Amino acid sequence: MIYMMIGVQGSGKSTYSKALASKLNCEIISTDGVRKANPGIDPNLVWTIVYDKVAEAIKNNQDAIYDATNVTTKVRERFFDNIHKRGINEFDITAIVMDTPYEECYARVQKRNNDPNELFLPLDAIASYSKTFMFPYINEGFKEIRIIRNQEVSEIIKRKINLKNDYSSIAHPIILKELEKRMKNSYNGYGEDDETDACKKIILRNINNQNADVHFLFGGTSTNKIMIDHALKGYEAVIACDTGHINVHETGAIEANGRKILTVPNSFGKLLPERIEEIVLKHPDYHMVKPKMVYISNSTEYGTVYTKDELLKIKEVCKKYNLYLFIDGARLYAALNSDKCDYDLPFIALVADAFYIGGTKSGLLFGEALVVINDELKANLKYSIKRNGGMIAKGFIPAIMFKAAFEKDLFAQIAKNENDYAKELETKLKALGVKFLMDASSNQIFPVVSRIEKIILEKYIDFETWNDLGNEIVIRFVTNFMTKEEDINQTIKLFKDIKEGSLC
Repeated sequence: MIYMMIGVQGSGKSTYSKALASKLNCEIISTDGVRKANPGIDPNLVWTIVYDKVAEAIKNNQDAIYDATNVTTKVRERFFDNIHKRGINEFDITAIVMDTPYEECYARVQKRNNDPNELFLPLDAIASYSKTFMFPYINEGFKEIRIIRNQEVSEIIKRKINLKNDYSSIAHPIILKELEKRMKNSYNGYGEDDETDACKKIILRNINNQNADVHFLFGGTSTNKIMIDHALKGYEAVIACDTGHINVHETGAIEANGRKILTVPNSFGKLLPERIEEIVLKHPDYHMVKPKMVYISNSTEYGTVYTKDELLKIKEVCKKYNLYLFIDGARLYAALNSDKCDYDLPFIALVADAFYIGGTKSGLLFGEALVVINDELKANLKYSIKRNGGMIAKGFIPAIMFKAAFEKDLFAQIAKNENDYAKELETKLKALGVKFLMDASSNQIFPVVSRIEKIILEKYIDFETWNDLGNEIVIRFVTNFMTKEEDINQTIKLFKDIKEGSLC
């Protein structure tokens, strides 16, 4: 193991290095050591010797401590590049970060400069290094990061906490096991197989509708693109709120097929029925596109969840103006397992003309199950799927995953855990005085933090920046099937340390 010391001058790197070297019985490799051992050495050779010695320790499978300031990402990248140039591509390295207050570092260097046996360091260099200090990240190449306060390990970071989204882990172990059990099987392609037939029957049973059509597609954007393209004629349009996924996160996929999106302002991510009616009335004749479909997400892009009454009112408007209702269910089970939800999956099948059950954000490798209720939308849908590049040759794979998820009630279990963790995190953060954009309804929460707090949190947590409010930033935390209690506790501790000023 290589231990890279990180800290400004006077932070205690050398003291800590000596104690660690004594404990591990290993060598300390430092630029200061090379200079002291080679008075008058060409400065350009110092780094060459340091990198050679580190590479030699790695090749000999020996522990070693690399003692230098290493305060910027660029400097650390140069270290990794030089080790790689010496023929070493993979090795274990731990970052040891000296978290010592600037004033203390300054006082130590000032005292050290009075010692003729120590190398003299201009005091303004400490200020310069402190300003450029960049906290290390695991993905720079470190196996772990140890934070040292008062010469003791105060915290060990082996991975960043993932609260960025609910699709950044491969798949739930149960799903992987089901796939592994079938590794030696062979199937017909394009969904013409027994696994697909069996899974479709399970879904029809769960929605309490034996007449629906089910199609397994790859992801949310392609599912939205295919369904909207198939349902609408060239002169027809889909109504969505301005935060709808098809409007803000699909790179013009709907428009690329010549289908116009008519947007209205959202209400905490929701589309209100009166807004739908306004749009219809603003498009009265053939000089404009004709509204024909209403698109909503449930849960929404803000994690909010439609109530039964809200869905019925939207459906009422759709019936009044002969509009299809299409529900984006990328996080449908997060909605169905919310404490704000007062309906079940069969109700969704009653109000929607088409909807999909999201697998990608619910523990599967990938996959969405598109369920088509309205007979008008069923004919020749496979042609639209193929034409839009959505036909999966290995269609049995999503079927196997969905079948396992339904049989083992996995979607509900995952969603309940995610929602519970999100609520716990929100409740505990509120107790610390953290503000929120809105109250949590599912597995997405939106803390409001200062710019400084955001910079600090980014060192430890992966999350999305949602909205810039000027002096404050709205960030998004999303719990997922891999979220654990320790992630919640560590996140709470980070916020607490920031509030107390012990983390900066």
